[in-house]
Amino acid sequence: MTVLYIIIVIVMTAIGSLGAISFKRTTMLSDRFVGYFKIKWLYIGIALYVTASIFNFYMLTVIDYSVMLPLTSVTYIWTATFSKVLYKEIINWQKIVAIGLIIAGAILIATA
Repeated sequence: MTVLYIIIVIVMTAIGSLGAISFKRTTMLSDRFVGYFKIKWLYIGIALYVTASIFNFYMLTVIDYSVMLPLTSVTYIWTATFSKVLYKEIINWQKIVAIGLIIAGAILIATA
């Protein structure tokens, strides 16, 4: 896997995670499902998910599915990071171990 593809995977997973963060923000601003459609964060989240999907579609044309799908687990690292920074969520030792295992697995898959 080339450095460019690794960068694309990192950017793609970060964008996807930011999409989920936008959805979380949406749910924090309204307590009713119908109210979500009036909140800009819903549409930002959708746009981010679509953007991440376009990157994913491209990557599936150049990398085997058996490699690409496990690499999308990097999204969990971004999600933990963004949750800590934006929502002050606690990252305990189990999450740190899990993040380390995801990193190790992504490296093994990417270099196989």
